[in-house]
Amino acid sequence: MILPVKDLNIGMSFGIISGILTTIGIILGNVGAATSKKIIILNLIALALSDSFSDALGIYYGSYADDEDFKKSIKEGINAFIGKSIIPLTMALIFYLLSMSNAILLNLLLAIGGIILITIKLFGINRVLAMNMTAFVGIVTLNYFVGQYLG
Repeated sequence: MILPVKDLNIGMSFGIISGILTTIGIILGNVGAATSKKIIILNLIALALSDSFSDALGIYYGSYADDEDFKKSIKEGINAFIGKSIIPLTMALIFYLLSMSNAILLNLLLAIGGIILITIKLFGINRVLAMNMTAFVGIVTLNYFVGQYLG
Protein backbone atom coordinates (compact mmCIF):
# COMPACT_ATOMS: atom_id res chain seq x y z
CA MET A 1 0.00 0.00 0.00
CA ILE A 2 2.64 2.53 -1.04
CA LEU A 3 0.64 5.55 -2.17
CA PRO A 4 2.05 8.62 -3.86
CA VAL A 5 1.63 11.70 -1.65
CA LYS A 6 -0.81 13.27 -4.11
CA ASP A 7 -3.14 10.26 -3.66
CA LEU A 8 -3.29 10.72 0.12
CA ASN A 9 -6.11 13.22 0.32
CA ILE A 10 -8.10 14.17 3.41
CA GLY A 11 -10.63 11.35 3.07
CA MET A 12 -8.12 8.58 2.45
CA SER A 13 -5.67 9.75 5.13
CA PHE A 14 -8.45 10.09 7.68
CA GLY A 15 -10.02 6.78 6.70
CA ILE A 16 -6.81 4.78 6.92
CA ILE A 17 -5.59 6.23 10.22
CA SER A 18 -9.06 6.08 11.78
CA GLY A 19 -9.52 2.57 10.43
CA ILE A 20 -6.24 1.36 11.90
CA LEU A 21 -6.76 2.86 15.34
CA THR A 22 -10.43 1.93 15.65
CA THR A 23 -9.94 -1.59 14.35
CA ILE A 24 -6.94 -2.43 16.48
CA GLY A 25 -8.72 -0.93 19.48
CA ILE A 26 -11.72 -3.20 18.92
CA ILE A 27 -9.49 -6.23 18.37
CA LEU A 28 -7.51 -5.70 21.54
CA GLY A 29 -10.54 -4.80 23.61
CA ASN A 30 -12.09 -8.09 22.52
CA VAL A 31 -8.86 -10.00 23.06
CA GLY A 32 -8.52 -8.54 26.55
CA ALA A 33 -12.07 -9.68 27.28
CA ALA A 34 -11.24 -13.16 25.94
CA THR A 35 -13.91 -12.87 23.23
CA SER A 36 -14.15 -15.65 20.67
CA LYS A 37 -12.61 -15.34 17.23
CA LYS A 38 -16.07 -15.50 15.65
CA ILE A 39 -17.28 -12.49 17.69
CA ILE A 40 -14.15 -10.52 16.80
CA ILE A 41 -14.78 -11.15 13.09
CA LEU A 42 -18.42 -10.11 13.46
CA ASN A 43 -17.39 -6.92 15.28
CA LEU A 44 -14.89 -6.06 12.54
CA ILE A 45 -17.44 -6.55 9.77
CA ALA A 46 -19.95 -4.38 11.65
CA LEU A 47 -17.22 -1.75 12.09
CA ALA A 48 -16.39 -1.86 8.39
CA LEU A 49 -20.00 -1.14 7.48
CA SER A 50 -21.35 1.23 10.11
CA ASP A 51 -18.32 3.23 11.24
CA SER A 52 -16.95 3.56 7.72
CA PHE A 53 -20.25 4.92 6.45
CA SER A 54 -20.62 7.40 9.33
CA ASP A 55 -17.03 8.63 8.90
CA ALA A 56 -17.56 8.98 5.14
CA LEU A 57 -20.66 11.10 5.75
CA GLY A 58 -18.76 13.22 8.26
CA ILE A 59 -15.91 13.83 5.81
CA TYR A 60 -18.40 14.56 3.01
CA TYR A 61 -20.33 17.09 5.14
CA GLY A 62 -17.14 18.71 6.42
CA SER A 63 -15.62 18.97 2.97
CA TYR A 64 -18.82 20.41 1.51
CA ALA A 65 -19.11 22.91 4.38
CA ASP A 66 -15.55 24.11 3.66
CA ASP A 67 -15.90 24.88 -0.04
CA GLU A 68 -19.35 23.72 -1.32
CA ASP A 69 -17.68 21.64 -4.03
CA PHE A 70 -20.06 18.69 -4.43
CA LYS A 71 -17.79 16.50 -6.60
CA LYS A 72 -14.77 17.01 -4.33
CA SER A 73 -16.89 16.31 -1.25
CA ILE A 74 -18.28 13.08 -2.72
CA LYS A 75 -14.76 11.99 -3.66
CA GLU A 76 -13.48 12.70 -0.12
CA GLY A 77 -16.41 10.78 1.38
CA ILE A 78 -15.84 7.78 -0.88
CA ASN A 79 -12.12 7.82 -0.12
CA ALA A 80 -12.86 7.91 3.62
CA PHE A 81 -15.25 4.96 3.24
CA ILE A 82 -12.71 2.92 1.27
CA GLY A 83 -9.81 3.83 3.54
CA LYS A 84 -11.80 3.06 6.66
CA SER A 85 -13.62 -0.11 5.56
CA ILE A 86 -10.66 -1.89 3.97
CA ILE A 87 -8.77 -2.02 7.28
CA PRO A 88 -11.33 -3.91 9.42
CA LEU A 89 -12.30 -6.17 6.51
CA THR A 90 -8.65 -7.10 5.93
CA MET A 91 -8.10 -7.71 9.62
CA ALA A 92 -11.30 -9.78 9.85
CA LEU A 93 -10.03 -11.93 6.97
CA ILE A 94 -6.75 -12.43 8.81
CA PHE A 95 -8.68 -13.62 11.89
CA TYR A 96 -10.71 -15.94 9.70
CA LEU A 97 -7.62 -17.49 8.08
CA LEU A 98 -5.18 -17.69 10.99
CA SER A 99 -5.11 -18.85 14.57
CA MET A 100 -6.07 -16.28 17.20
CA SER A 101 -2.51 -15.59 18.37
CA ASN A 102 -1.10 -15.36 14.83
CA ALA A 103 -3.97 -13.08 13.74
CA ILE A 104 -3.39 -10.76 16.71
CA LEU A 105 0.34 -10.55 15.99
CA LEU A 106 -0.07 -10.02 12.24
CA ASN A 107 -2.77 -7.37 12.72
CA LEU A 108 -0.61 -5.49 15.23
CA LEU A 109 2.31 -5.56 12.81
CA LEU A 110 0.09 -4.35 9.95
CA ALA A 111 -1.32 -1.56 12.12
CA ILE A 112 2.13 -0.38 13.18
CA GLY A 113 3.38 -0.59 9.58
CA GLY A 114 0.35 1.29 8.27
CA ILE A 115 0.74 4.14 10.73
CA ILE A 116 4.46 4.38 10.00
CA LEU A 117 3.89 4.43 6.20
CA ILE A 118 1.15 7.08 6.32
CA THR A 119 3.12 9.25 8.75
CA ILE A 120 6.29 9.06 6.65
CA LYS A 121 4.33 9.80 3.44
CA LEU A 122 2.73 12.89 4.96
CA PHE A 123 5.40 14.23 7.32
CA GLY A 124 8.66 12.45 6.59
CA ILE A 125 10.62 10.85 9.40
CA ASN A 126 10.55 13.23 12.32
CA ARG A 127 9.09 13.69 15.77
CA VAL A 128 5.53 13.32 14.41
CA LEU A 129 6.27 9.61 13.86
CA ALA A 130 7.36 9.24 17.48
CA MET A 131 4.23 11.05 18.69
CA ASN A 132 1.98 8.91 16.49
CA MET A 133 3.58 5.68 17.66
CA THR A 134 3.35 6.78 21.30
CA ALA A 135 -0.35 7.53 20.83
CA PHE A 136 -0.82 4.18 19.10
CA VAL A 137 0.84 2.23 21.92
CA GLY A 138 -1.24 4.13 24.47
CA ILE A 139 -4.51 3.41 22.65
CA VAL A 140 -3.67 -0.25 22.13
CA THR A 141 -2.68 -0.75 25.77
CA LEU A 142 -5.72 1.07 27.11
CA ASN A 143 -8.13 -0.95 24.95
CA TYR A 144 -6.57 -4.23 25.97
CA PHE A 145 -6.76 -3.48 29.68
CA VAL A 146 -10.30 -2.07 29.47
CA GLY A 147 -11.31 -5.29 27.71
CA GLN A 148 -9.63 -7.35 30.43
CA TYR A 149 -11.27 -5.32 33.19
CA LEU A 150 -14.78 -5.34 31.72
CA GLY A 151 -14.62 -8.79 30.15
